[in-house]
Amino acid sequence: MNRKLLLVRIVLPITLITCASLLLRSKPESTLLGQNNAVWCQSLFLRGYQPTTKAQLTDSDLADFCDTLNRNRIRYAYMFAGPYDANGYLPDYAFSTNAISSIQTIKRECQDVIILPWVGGIINKTVFVDNPQWVSNAVNDTSRLLKTLGLNGVHINFEFFTYQISDEFYPGLRGIEHYGEDEIRFFRELRAVLPQAFISTVVVSTAPQTKPWKRKNTFEEIREMSKLVNQVAILCYDTSINEQDVFRESYRDQLADIAKWKEPPDVECQFLFGLGTFINKEELWKFRDLEIESISNTLMTLKNLIVETRPNRTNLVDGLAVFAEWTTDKQEWKELRRHWIKD
Repeated sequence: MNRKLLLVRIVLPITLITCASLLLRSKPESTLLGQNNAVWCQSLFLRGYQPTTKAQLTDSDLADFCDTLNRNRIRYAYMFAGPYDANGYLPDYAFSTNAISSIQTIKRECQDVIILPWVGGIINKTVFVDNPQWVSNAVNDTSRLLKTLGLNGVHINFEFFTYQISDEFYPGLRGIEHYGEDEIRFFRELRAVLPQAFISTVVVSTAPQTKPWKRKNTFEEIREMSKLVNQVAILCYDTSINEQDVFRESYRDQLADIAKWKEPPDVECQFLFGLGTFINKEELWKFRDLEIESISNTLMTLKNLIVETRPNRTNLVDGLAVFAEWTTDKQEWKELRRHWIKD
């Protein structure tokens, strides 16, 4: 074989691998890996006490929380403000003087953070988006909450369980055939009442390889929602996948969906990749392989695919959404910073 040709065949693959590696480590990574990162946060900070232990919120708790947000470059804090009740109303504590005081402290100490009250609930348990009166009450109470707290955004998290964990966590499948239409109608009404608000929501992965324990939104449902909301966090865990090749392909397909959702010129919706740092109830263990869906494997798989699929696209993934603040320890935050979040 010609020596020059042999040299090209040896050197070219090495060069390509080196370039890909440098691309992940170099400064342009900030355009590759979106930094509109979010985290779901416990009710302690608005409620004033921890609901399980009853421990009271302290100044130290708030200081540590603000340090976590700042240190880890969190842009959006989803602050739990309680689920809607069966009539569509939010709990009193979300409107309390304690909640207002905590919000003021976080605003002062975390000036780069956008606070989004996290509301929603379980479909057919306390959430009834097929009921016009429930929707009207929920939309108006959400508007009242933002005015009370002095905020201009909200995170809506509806959960439609399709797997029976227990009687308590399986309210049934009533209305599942038209749930997508009902959900979109809810966001249309919310947008009409809050035309200037930043509205965030959450869905499970649309990749065909995934088999979650919650209802999947269709591709078209999310396309329609992306015209009404500003941000969609996609839960890319609890996938039932336990093979790396399948996991990688699911992420490739999810990125392809995101690219298509971003194609219309009038859509400026952010898409965040959700990952979990928690261990579910034993009944749900089969949905999540903790090695496949670990922080390091999740982010390395995602980053490598972004490099492959990125040509001419900036911020295909706008950031991470981490579930949750109270289940992520210091070592896990360190991993997140090392693999994605820029110090």
